[in-house]
Amino acid sequence: MDNKISIKKLEKKLKYKVKQYKLNSFFISKSNKKKTLFARMIDRLFISIIIFIISYVVFIYKWNNIYISAFLSLTFSILIYSILNLKNKSEIKNAKKITTKKIVEEIIYNDILNKTPGEISIYFSDLFTELGFYVNDNLNDDDFYLEVYKNNLKIGINILQYSSEYGVNEETLRNFFIKINKSNLNKGIIITTSSFYEDTKKLVIKLKKYKNVELVDIKKLISIIKDTKLYPNKKEIESYILNKIENNKKSVTYYTKNILSPNKWKKYLISSFSIWIFGQFTDFYSYYIFIVLILFSLGIVCLLRKIINYIYNGNEKKPEYSYDFIYKNEDML
Repeated sequence: MDNKISIKKLEKKLKYKVKQYKLNSFFISKSNKKKTLFARMIDRLFISIIIFIISYVVFIYKWNNIYISAFLSLTFSILIYSILNLKNKSEIKNAKKITTKKIVEEIIYNDILNKTPGEISIYFSDLFTELGFYVNDNLNDDDFYLEVYKNNLKIGINILQYSSEYGVNEETLRNFFIKINKSNLNKGIIITTSSFYEDTKKLVIKLKKYKNVELVDIKKLISIIKDTKLYPNKKEIESYILNKIENNKKSVTYYTKNILSPNKWKKYLISSFSIWIFGQFTDFYSYYIFIVLILFSLGIVCLLRKIINYIYNGNEKKPEYSYDFIYKNEDML
């Protein structure tokens, strides 16, 4: 019983370590660091080994004592490795902070963008309710417009469910301004999942002397959501990242299988032969030879896969179906 518990604990610990490695690898890959997490670990080991060898040679030359030299060299190399490891952890921490911010933005952006008009209304009603506002639920004519009240403050909110490539223009601001200017509202807020054009930002400054309109883009929206229950928690963020990693793996696997499809061997070989002939009459022969070698190699790999598939699957006999039973038992039909 104790052994089973220990195995389960070990399995749980290993899964956690693997998960953390995947997450840290993702954070590093999304940062400006060129090397992968594994490559960085190899670098640390390599540097430590080099330090050990150099220091050992120096110490053995100075004291001519194998044990002292080995001990000091090992201590020194471990110290260097520890320093490099701490530096690596610090870089991962910074990368995590930056990447998590981007991932949260991505999660919230996708979540809002995929909501129906009715869900949008509920989402932002919940948001402003949690922020301490009273939300007017009687405005059923427009799911993208809310009115919220707090103390003596009355705010009209226009929600724009835009994809990131579309910014909010001046016309949208003008139309919203006209709407709130006719009402008894103190303020207006335009919330968008995208951004605002510079002309829109300039116009909002001019309109400020008539009525205050606040522009809330996706980044500002996230800062508002941050202190509410709508903000993704650690588990949701990690789950999203792990799913993203898994989807990327599937994409790579799909494209690899597609590139190395057994049925493409003819195309690759014919293409390589055609390019080789064409390359004979150009000044870029070496370049074409390089392309030819790649295509020819792919063709050979695909052909080998075709042969292997045929050997393993091609000789399988198709099941033979006998209809004797039907003919012998016609009376039963």
